Amino acid sequence: MRPKHWWSALGALVSIRLAIPLVALSASGSDLPGLPAYTYVPLNGDAFGYYAAARETIAAAGRVSVPVALVLGAVLAAAVLPLRRTWRGPKRWLGILVGGGAVALAALAVVDELAPPGAPVIGWPLLWAVPLAPYRLLAEPGPDVAFGFGFALSLAAIATTVIATAHIGLYATGRRWIGLLAAALYTVWPFLARLAAGEQAWENGQWHVDVGLHLYTEPLSTALVAVALAIVLRPRSDLAALVLSGHLLGLATAVKLSNAVIAVVLIVVVGARSGLRSALAFAAAGATWIPVVVSYWPKGYVELYGGSTGPGEKTWSLDNAADAWTESLVFTPAFTLTLVALAALGAAAIRRPFAAFPLAASVLVTAALYSVYSFTPDHPRFFYVVLPPLLVLVAASPTLFATSNSPWRSRPDPSPADDRGGGSRS
Repeated sequence: MRPKHWWSALGALVSIRLAIPLVALSASGSDLPGLPAYTYVPLNGDAFGYYAAARETIAAAGRVSVPVALVLGAVLAAAVLPLRRTWRGPKRWLGILVGGGAVALAALAVVDELAPPGAPVIGWPLLWAVPLAPYRLLAEPGPDVAFGFGFALSLAAIATTVIATAHIGLYATGRRWIGLLAAALYTVWPFLARLAAGEQAWENGQWHVDVGLHLYTEPLSTALVAVALAIVLRPRSDLAALVLSGHLLGLATAVKLSNAVIAVVLIVVVGARSGLRSALAFAAAGATWIPVVVSYWPKGYVELYGGSTGPGEKTWSLDNAADAWTESLVFTPAFTLTLVALAALGAAAIRRPFAAFPLAASVLVTAALYSVYSFTPDHPRFFYVVLPPLLVLVAASPTLFATSNSPWRSRPDPSPADDRGGGSRS
């Protein structure tokens, strides 16, 4: 497959994935065959809290004191200098580290001024507030206006995830068709889950969260982690790219706290692949967002649940593990076993060093974490963040049975000359 054909196919997949929520939205109130019922309401469930947090973020930015604002302005201006001076040199990574840290510092100053807004986490509202802020200068951004901006951001995140999934597959295996197959599986996932688990897969708003209509954290969380993982797996990612990946994971943790376990896995991978210096720079970039998470913690889960992450006494308990995998709306025992079997075959088929481990480990640590969470059966969306690496492993599974005369025959890894496949033709 030539690069231009690969990109054309990838563009088609992005168009299909974005058409799904757009069709549902345009047909609001109508029963379309093959789609769950949907009637437009700007805010649903947790989106009320995220919308309130986005509005409070804009208000809090105006409450930042003048001295703090001047210091932040000086820091941001100073961060531009190393970026400009080092952009084409060997110290480019340092400029990206400082620049990203300055952005995180500005976010921290705003978060410190927030009144508890009713959202468990702050990463998604911070991003949502960015396009809302200019509109706020003209008029009050009501729920309908906020939906337009939030929906556009969710669609952008979903499109990014489709592309990132394809690149994860390409970088992990060196074969464009595997990346394209993984991206295709992600594209049809809203319907694949329904085929595998039955009508219950669309209960509790799972489908609407998946396609971005309910304005939850999942689209952004998945996109950030997928791009970060693709950068780590890229054959010729330099230290600057790894630092950028670290910043993305730091922001991803502010969007969804459980993404921290994936960040730890990738720190280990970067250290094993590129050395201690790269791992430290990668970790330092991600750590710039820790103060934001810590500052918001008493205003999020602590405020909502009195210090817990849920209203129940056993929110986190080993007693929840059985229900997580037997009562799930999407990941039924049969479907889970099928995915696990195919993913295991795919992991065994991937021969590139440091490729199978980050994919499998990211899935496993996320699955282990949410196995003991009491709300997992009714909210399988918690696992959507690791769909890209999981689907790449599934897409790679046929290559384990390759023979010398098979169309799946294994070929030498391409030279990592560029990020479009380095000359591999599969």
